[in-house]
Amino acid sequence: MQSTATTRSNPWDEAKKRKVHRGNGAYPIADLEPGVKFFVLMLEQLGAATFNSCEGHPHGFYVSFRCSYATALSISNCGYFTVSIVCPDMWAIRVSEHLITSARVKAQLLREAATRWEEKLGKLKLPQESGESSMTFSKT
Repeated sequence: MQSTATTRSNPWDEAKKRKVHRGNGAYPIADLEPGVKFFVLMLEQLGAATFNSCEGHPHGFYVSFRCSYATALSISNCGYFTVSIVCPDMWAIRVSEHLITSARVKAQLLREAATRWEEKLGKLKLPQESGESSMTFSKT
């Protein structure tokens, strides 16, 4: 018997498809790397200001951001990332390159992390397709 139920695609995969432009005076406005888009958008939805990010070349993953200690603790409680202090009120989420043995493993880890973030922090509200998010105050 074939199921008629539709399943929602993973929020990380959905965010990857969107155009998410960021930049500032030091960096030109450009579309973010696909793998960081969900986490940048979710951090911003939580009230954080994002600054730098890297999907990983070829390994690793990070996003740096400013937020309150309480927000950073909520993110840390989701698991999957190391949350570290960069300087007062500035944090970074990272995935150790030791955990990423292939592109497939990294994608699966980030999908699982995105699912956990939505379970613990709420659903990501993706920007409208026609008015994709473009901000000049942060570079990620």
